[in-house]
Amino acid sequence: MNHFYYATLLATVVLALPLNAQTTLNIDSLGKMSASQLEELYRNGKVFELTDGYLKGKAFPKPDKLGHQLRSEAIGLVWKGKNIYTKEAIMLNQVGKKQKVAASIANEESWLDGKPSVIFDYASGPKWAQKARDEVREIAPGLYLGIMYFRDCPCPKIGMFFALEKCPCKP
Repeated sequence: MNHFYYATLLATVVLALPLNAQTTLNIDSLGKMSASQLEELYRNGKVFELTDGYLKGKAFPKPDKLGHQLRSEAIGLVWKGKNIYTKEAIMLNQVGKKQKVAASIANEESWLDGKPSVIFDYASGPKWAQKARDEVREIAPGLYLGIMYFRDCPCPKIGMFFALEKCPCKP
């Protein structure tokens, strides 16, 4: 057996390991997880009360594919996070220094598992964004994990995972 075989076997075993209490959860550690690990974290997350303000964001597109971290960094050059306005029940994405692409805010059932989630729905937004829907749960104090879906018939499809964290900084 060659070294490539052992490296592949080791990577397979490591990715299959369950998350445990020793895992340090932060916005950067989430970017090193597989899709199944992120999904497990999301399923174990909880609905939370939104407050006004900025949530720093990081995208995790196709976490099981080669080059996913490079794609995450590329998205990070443009998308910075989300701005929450609870009185208006809207969220605006932070794109560079501008707030763009509004979504309505609601507490509804997750498309993943039917449990309560915070939903950012773009259905009434710009035409190009109307197929998108985000659902978010708190996975640690001040740390939130989201799933962006595309409304595709007959079933919605996961577009990517993303994380949000409370941040005292301004975008």
